[in-house]
Amino acid sequence: RNDSYVADDDKESITVKDVKETLYKVREILVLLSNENFEQKFNEAGPPIFKGPFGVPENPKFIVGLDIPFSKLKMELLRDGSSTLVLTGLGGLGKTTLATKICWDEHVK
Repeated sequence: RNDSYVADDDKESITVKDVKETLYKVREILVLLSNENFEQKFNEAGPPIFKGPFGVPENPKFIVGLDIPFSKLKMELLRDGSSTLVLTGLGGLGKTTLATKICWDEHVK
């Protein structure tokens, strides 16, 4: 019995074993994702806040030294309908905090 398939266009052989191994890996990933702690917090002042591996982190309550970069970034995003910017810099400078603060800004949403 021949349990392999050879694609005509690239002459690459795919076996049943290859497919089974791939399915096993996909199942492992799905189990890991289903075990993530997804939380939903209801905020009386606004929409529900979802926390999980793909959610925006909570709005930073207090930040120091990012007022000017925040204002510049906000103006850049609101100017000419821009929707994407790149933040670069050394680790620990506040890129993630700045991006999170921008995501929660009512004018940028």
